[in-house]
Amino acid sequence: MLPPRLRFHSLILNSRGAAYLLLALMFGAVSGACATNPGKPVPHGKEDQAPVPIYQCGPVYPFDMRARGITGVVKVYFEVDALGNSHVLKTWGGAGPSMSQAAADAVAKWRFKPGILHGEAVATRMIVPINFSLSSSMDRSGKQVPIPLVQQQPVFPIEKRLRGVRAVVRVVFVVDVNGRCIVQGVEGRPDPLFATAAIEAVSKWKFQPGSIAGRQVAMRLVVPVVFEPNRDRIAKPAKVAPPTS
Repeated sequence: MLPPRLRFHSLILNSRGAAYLLLALMFGAVSGACATNPGKPVPHGKEDQAPVPIYQCGPVYPFDMRARGITGVVKVYFEVDALGNSHVLKTWGGAGPSMSQAAADAVAKWRFKPGILHGEAVATRMIVPINFSLSSSMDRSGKQVPIPLVQQQPVFPIEKRLRGVRAVVRVVFVVDVNGRCIVQGVEGRPDPLFATAAIEAVSKWKFQPGSIAGRQVAMRLVVPVVFEPNRDRIAKPAKVAPPTS
């Protein structure tokens, strides 16, 4: 009789978008096509073979938090279903709703080869820490993301605030080589009042332009603008002096 399999799983993610899942299996591995079992999710570590990442992306660092030097770690509790899709169930930690939303948005896009139990693909629930660090604004290829200099906070639609309505609007925009923000639209179909408020705010943002290998270039970004009725608004836009080097 073979000794039990020993497994080591390590999942590391930082805000550069670098994600690695190390899977070491001793004494063989489960392979080949497997049936799916859409039943009760299996806790991570109880499966015969852990989910293996096929696609992972890092979070978009909330620009207002980056501008103010705010860092944090958000823990994301999520489920990888029997088809390999990722479903965020809960987040905690971090430095506020914007950071939590950015972490959840990233993990929701991940795709996996599903976990295996008794030869069948099963849903697996996992927890991963998402790290937001200021030192990770440049990736290994020398690509520097735009750095916010001035950000206008959105005006919360008063009728929505009074009703306690929360919303997230994902604004698509380009930061040109002069640091100007050119809004292209929003993703999905958010409430028009929230969409208008988010677009008006983002259109006033100013950036230090992004660069690749030291050359300034225009970059297209998508940022979630969070409307939280119970959160204190920032009366003035954040301002940060551009780095001297």
